[in-house]
Amino acid sequence: METKDFTNKLLELKDSYTLLLEYMNINFTNFNLQSCIEDIEISLKNDEEKMRLWAKGSKLPLVSKFANAQTEYYNTMDKMLSDEIDKCRSAPENSTELSALYSEFIFDCAIFSTKKAVYALLKTAAFDMKNKNTH
Repeated sequence: METKDFTNKLLELKDSYTLLLEYMNINFTNFNLQSCIEDIEISLKNDEEKMRLWAKGSKLPLVSKFANAQTEYYNTMDKMLSDEIDKCRSAPENSTELSALYSEFIFDCAIFSTKKAVYALLKTAAFDMKNKNTH
C-alpha cells in the first residue's frame, strides 16, 4: 500500500467527520431535520452497497468476513432497536429515551471504530516502511 493510499483513507475519514459536524451545527427545523435524515439514508444505502460488494468481491477472504460481520452487526442493532421501540409504543417517552441511548452507543462505537481504523492504518504504514527498509 502506498503512502497516498493511507492519505486518501484519512481524507475520507476527515470528510465524513466534517459532514457529521455540519449536520450537528444545523438549526433543526422539521424540514431541515427530514432533509438531513434523507441525505444520510441515501449515504448509508450507498455505504451498505459498498460493504456488500466488498463482501462479495474481495480477493481477501478476511475483508469479506469483516464486511459481512459489519453488515450483520448493524442489521442486528437496528432490528433490536426497532423491536424495543415497538414494545414501548404505549409510552412514547420510553421509546425516545431508548432511541437516545442507542444513538449514544452508536457514537461510542463510531469513536472506537475510528480509533481502530487509524490504528490499523498506522500499523500498516509502519509495517510497509519496515519492509521497504529491509528489502
